[in-house]
Amino acid sequence: MGTVHDRPTWADTPRRTPVGAVAAPPAPHRIHPALQIAAMLVVAGAVPVQRSVWVAGSLAGLTIAAVVVVCVLALRRFGDRAWGWFGPVAAGMVAAWAVAGPQLSFWTGAGLVLAAWGSGTPPPRLPVAIPPPVTLAPLAVGALFAMLRSRSEFGWRLPVLFVVLGVATILVLTRWPDLPHTIGRLVAGWLSAVLFGALGLFVIVLPAAVRALIPGRWRRRGDRSGWSGIVRSSHTPDRPWSPEVTERRAGSWPRTAAIVGAATAVVVLAGVLVTRADDPAPPVAAPPPGPAPTTATTAPAPVAPPDPAAVTMTTTPNPPAYADADWWQRYAGDMQYSSMWLDHFREAGFTKIKDGTTTYMTLQDGGRTTWRPPPCDCRRVTLWFYGSATGMGVGQRDDFTVASQLAQRAWRDGIAVDVVNRAMPGTQHWAQANHFAWDLVNREAPDVAVFYTGVTDLNAAKWLDEQRMGDRNWPIDTMTAGFMSSEPIVATVRQSTRGDATQPPNPPGVQLRPPVTVPQLGPEGIGRLTAERLNRTIPMGADLADRYDVRAFWFWEPMRVSRPPVEGEAVEEGDDDLRRMVATARAGLDPRIVDLGDTFVGVPRPLYFDFHFNEEGASLVADAIYEQVGPALRAAASG
Repeated sequence: MGTVHDRPTWADTPRRTPVGAVAAPPAPHRIHPALQIAAMLVVAGAVPVQRSVWVAGSLAGLTIAAVVVVCVLALRRFGDRAWGWFGPVAAGMVAAWAVAGPQLSFWTGAGLVLAAWGSGTPPPRLPVAIPPPVTLAPLAVGALFAMLRSRSEFGWRLPVLFVVLGVATILVLTRWPDLPHTIGRLVAGWLSAVLFGALGLFVIVLPAAVRALIPGRWRRRGDRSGWSGIVRSSHTPDRPWSPEVTERRAGSWPRTAAIVGAATAVVVLAGVLVTRADDPAPPVAAPPPGPAPTTATTAPAPVAPPDPAAVTMTTTPNPPAYADADWWQRYAGDMQYSSMWLDHFREAGFTKIKDGTTTYMTLQDGGRTTWRPPPCDCRRVTLWFYGSATGMGVGQRDDFTVASQLAQRAWRDGIAVDVVNRAMPGTQHWAQANHFAWDLVNREAPDVAVFYTGVTDLNAAKWLDEQRMGDRNWPIDTMTAGFMSSEPIVATVRQSTRGDATQPPNPPGVQLRPPVTVPQLGPEGIGRLTAERLNRTIPMGADLADRYDVRAFWFWEPMRVSRPPVEGEAVEEGDDDLRRMVATARAGLDPRIVDLGDTFVGVPRPLYFDFHFNEEGASLVADAIYEQVGPALRAAASG
């Protein structure tokens, strides 16, 4: 009688044969070549391609993808030789380094090594065991999960975890190749017991109980019990319901594919559930009670403290920069609600904010409400403050923005300064100067004007480089351009203007010229482009200020990468390139621009929650600005 295999392994693909048949010698398990290549491509290319698209653009992502395909095919063809194994890995790393830098080179090399090793091709001439091919399944799932989540708050940590778990998976399954089957058999045994117990309750126990209640005269003769006869199998007396014991032999690819596919599906589903549990969407708050949005001619009515129970706050924890801010949850919930449902912040157009109120923010006449000094007999000085979202005060309450704390700092010196906050999200300096020009022809000129910029001008240069446009001789509103070029908006506009009509042939002489593209600039080139475009726009505001006798000041704002990493602030891939951009831009600034880039250096506490800083950061910036504008404010107050 043939031997019964009690613990088949992944190397012995199961196929049932009658008991007593002579078992054929087990054959090594083979994965279908197409599936094996596809899994290798996922393991080797998922993370590098996605991250190269994020860091260096779509062209770099396509290049990395092509490199990975060539290297995987080379490993499949020549992996049994030393040069055929190490050569493709080294070539892939060199190509990735040339296209997207050293970090992408590491991810590409790690992915290729895991793909080759997990497919059963260890490095030649090295004492490394061959893992079972099933290793590719968890590796592929891990690579996909790392790809999907690597742009989130995990940053570079999740790909590193993928590499560590990938190596651990290979080592474990190489040492215990039947571990997946053992785990699966245990789970299947418990699951079978539970399901059989539930089935027996309805199929056996309940019918038997009912039959026991039937009077004896209604039973058939010879039926001395309510149980149907069950013939016990002599070879499994403890499991009379089990099928006849069979012999297992190798060679059934579809069965193994089904097992591996089912296990992979379970892991994918678990990953999706973990992702959703890790990143819950904060609930939408109810409209905050209080007065309706104010108009330009009506002073905002005082807002009564809302009932905390009437508004659902966010469920995410406070960022480290707001660890002790008991108002943050309410602030974040208000911001989410007003942005989504009240359209307080727009992405397109010159005016990107609407008037309105939230618990901690008041927007009136196209600007943010600012703390004002009390009435006095002194001469009041007027200061117009221009900037982007960091100047408007995202992440700060009305009385704690840079503009408000600048007014408070001056009042402590006895100077009554009415600061008008005209900052608006997404505005580069050229847009701030345009806004300044419009205000000058519609209002009485101020004594002092402050232009606070940097982040948006840098983002504009990065956007031009990503589009391969270089230095164009027209201004670019990157927020509007990005919004209007997004696929849903483009599809909506085309649908509304063209309907479902098919485009007719172009009339003679009518054509759209393709955009002129230039090579990408690299970090230093983007930094130089930022400074050059910003410097050219300084006269736009300076000439107007001179004409209207306004003292004007320009400030380059501090950024997260302007100081060494601080615990509690994000560390993202691409920070090294961003530091090079910022350093190059700061080195090329117009002398009229005061560089505040080092304002936060030496502060050990987290200040940023993304690229916006908290109220402590606003206080430090206000102090730095006051050091420069204080003499002009005192002169205006005494004049």
